[in-house]
Amino acid sequence: MKQLLEDYQRRLKTVTDMLDNFKSNGSHNDIRKHERLTTKASEYITFISELERAIAASEPAKPSAVKGRNGSWTVPICRIGYGHKTFVVEAVSEAEAIEKAIDEAGDWEFGEKSSEYTAPDGASRM
Repeated sequence: MKQLLEDYQRRLKTVTDMLDNFKSNGSHNDIRKHERLTTKASEYITFISELERAIAASEPAKPSAVKGRNGSWTVPICRIGYGHKTFVVEAVSEAEAIEKAIDEAGDWEFGEKSSEYTAPDGASRM
């Protein structure tokens, strides 16, 4: 799972670099390309967050540094919404089909059907 996490982190860096260096001439295609890249970056961030959560859940719990003391905590929460849509694409391989469908998904609005809440960064005592 850690290798998959590293792969998505690499993909996010590539897409982020593409967005940082993107020069639009204002055409419809350039606008759509920027939107697709932004959507991909968002999807990769979601995948990374879920993978980090799964990795953390599979590791043994760390003992608390201070036991039995009540206090204030800060807990960053990540809300992940899921919407579903099936795409039909022309491709030679499954990998190409998935890449094309993900690329095309950036052009569509998805109605959120369900949500999950996670605390991927844990909590910090104030």
